[in-house]
Formats: sequence, C-alpha cells, structure tokens
Amino acid sequence: MTRNAVRLAARCLIEAEKGGYSNLVLKEQTKNGAAERSDVLFATALFYGALERKLTLDYILSGCVKGGLQKLDAEVRAILRCGLYMSLYMDSTPVYTAINECVGLCAVFKKTSAKGLVNAVLRKAAAFPLASIDSIADERERMSVKYSVCAEIYDMLKAQYGEKSKEILASFFERGITAVRANTLKTNEESAVKALEQEGVTAKTSALKGALIIEKGDWLSSSLFKSGAIRAQSLAAQCAALALGAGSGERVLDMCAAPGGKALTSAQMMENRGKIVALDRYESRVKLIESQARLEGVTIVSARVADAAEYSEGEEFDRVLCDVPCSAYGEIASKPELRYKTPPTDAELTALQAKILRNGARQTKKGGRLVYSTCTLCAKENEEIALSFLSENKSFRAIKPDIPAEFIEFDGKFTHFLPKSRNNEGFFIATFERI
Repeated sequence: MTRNAVRLAARCLIEAEKGGYSNLVLKEQTKNGAAERSDVLFATALFYGALERKLTLDYILSGCVKGGLQKLDAEVRAILRCGLYMSLYMDSTPVYTAINECVGLCAVFKKTSAKGLVNAVLRKAAAFPLASIDSIADERERMSVKYSVCAEIYDMLKAQYGEKSKEILASFFERGITAVRANTLKTNEESAVKALEQEGVTAKTSALKGALIIEKGDWLSSSLFKSGAIRAQSLAAQCAALALGAGSGERVLDMCAAPGGKALTSAQMMENRGKIVALDRYESRVKLIESQARLEGVTIVSARVADAAEYSEGEEFDRVLCDVPCSAYGEIASKPELRYKTPPTDAELTALQAKILRNGARQTKKGGRLVYSTCTLCAKENEEIALSFLSENKSFRAIKPDIPAEFIEFDGKFTHFLPKSRNNEGFFIATFERI
C-alpha cells in the first residue's frame, strides 16, 4: 500500500459522493494508466470497501467530529473514510500506517490545516468496537448502520421478506461468483474450461447449461474472451434467456436489449437461425450490441434505435423479452452506491415498466411466450406489475420456466433470485404464455 493508492481511492470516493457510478468513477480515475498495478488493486479494494461501508463509517466518524461530517470539506470526509475503513476492515494495513498515510494525504489534497483533525479523529474512531452497533436500541437505525443501507431499503426488505431480510442484507457484503457464458457457436463448456486452463484460468462447468464459473485467473485477458468465445453474464441474466426459451428459426423481440447479453445468448440457443430484433433508445448502445454480435459470430440480431414503450412494426413474435429499466436493488453487492438510493415513491418508473410489458404483449403471437424481468428486489416493480398484467390480460397465463431449481425460488407463479451466499444478486422473472 502506498500513499498514491490511498489518494486514488479518496479521489474516487469524492467523485462517487457527487453522484458518479462506482464503476465509471474508477475507470475514469485510472484511465491514464499512470498508477502501478498494485496501487490500482489496493485502491479498488479500498474504494469499493469504503463506499459499501460508508453509512457505518459515517456513523462512527460522526461521533468523533464535533458538528458532524457534513461541515467538513469533501476531501477531508474522503480521507477519513479511507483511514477508518483501512483501520477497521483491512487487516493487511496496520492502524498506525493507515492513520499516518491519511494525515500525510491532507497535504496532497491541499488541506494541510486538517492534519490535526484527521489524526485525532482517526485515532479515536479506530478504537470503536464494531460489536457495539448491535446495542443500538432502535431496530431501524441498528439495521441501517450494521448493514450500511439507507433505512428505507431496510423498511422495504423487511416488509417483503421478514426475517429473511437480514440474510439478504448480509449477502450484499459477500463477493459473489464470477459467471460467464460459453458461446456455443464457437465452443462448448468443456472445451472452454480446458482452453482457459491452458491460459492459467481455473473454471468449471455449471448445472446451468452454457454457464461457466470462473474460480481464479485473469479470464478477461484470455484468447477466448477476446475472440467472443466467452462473455461475462450473471447466472440470473442467463436464466432470463432460458426462461424466454427461444428455439431455432423463431422470431424474437428483445425490448430493452443493450448491452445485448440476453439477445446474444438467445441467438446461441437458436443456433444462429431465425431473427432477433433488439431495441434500445440510444444509438451508442445499439452500436454496442452490433459490435458484440460481430465478435461472437451472431448474424441474426437486428439492433434498432427505438423506444420500447412505443415500438410497433406490425410484426408478431414467438418470444418477447421485456427486461425493463428498474431500481436495480438486486445489484447492490456489485454497485454499492445503490445502498443509499431510496426506493422510488412516485409511479413514473412502474408506469413505464407496465407500459413496456403491455407493448410487448401486443407483439406476442398466440401460443408465444412473453418474459418480464428486472434486477430489483422491489415488489412494486416485480410481483405487483406482473399480477396487474395478468388481471388485465386474460389471454395470458403465468407458466413455470425450465430453469434448474437450485438457482431459483418459484412461488407458484413467478421466479425469484434472492441474494444469498455465493449468489449475491437479486432478480425477478415472470414468464407468460399467450393462450
């Protein structure tokens, strides 16, 4: 660990506090390639760790700063968060080293006058007993501080999942599995595992057909990834394509397709025979779909700039996928900034989701399949949308998709992925058939 690594992490925290997405912030701050690889790796762990524990860190720091954290400059807040995270959660960094580096960092950010405050606050905060958080009297505050989520997210999860909400919240701290999709137009699961092994990457096949689990190694540098023979895709996203169940020669409409993973997985399931219309509102994202399709050798995808809520070309499709925009709470483990995003209270988002689903239904032929999916845990965007659709559209019925039971929870109508150990993503799939 060097001071430059801590500086990089602090700069990322400052930009994230302004509203930047964590992955984009990190990419922007490291794009010039000036930092040593070891510094980037340490800064990444520190940035993501401090961001996901921010509410907990702020609770502790606020008790050590007269007048509260918000009176401090953003640079000083970021330095304090880095120092306290290293002290409490990074065993590889001695507490005295973490504090000394952060005191020195004040000068780097031209906040020399804050050296004394940073030193005093971190020495006091670093001695905070984390177990004492369990003694906070108010349950709502206790759960919010312990799991570092806004209280409104805790309220939502508790109302929907009861005691299971604690398991879900705990899972957000777990590092989940790395899943990739084997492009069956170029390889198969067994061949891909062997080829990756030759390049120093350990992978294994999955009970989910076409999925591989990366256990260790730099698979992003592998020839398979660079040639389009494998692609990053979560197990839940692969299951959405399985639920759609597209077959060779069929016509498929992907209403909200970018960056194109589900459409391309469907194309592989279709043996690159038939037609897939893939929509997105933005030309730049449509180009991403087209570029990835070329890389993977897929020729049946027609990517178009269109509004999913309004699109209509008078065609009917065998399969229609509505993977709609959502609050994305199922991705909290990989996108820690979502921890502090309060659930939507207005009806604008759910109205859009319902409109896209209705439009998809109009273009599903009789006997065809319609899939509605989200990566959120919010029932208003999931079950409530799906149940309302069924009540208003008697020509559709809910069916159980052909997905291995070990990956899902099926409630009799709909499919759920609940975050839990080694599968820390949340996802919802409603599969309908037009009768």
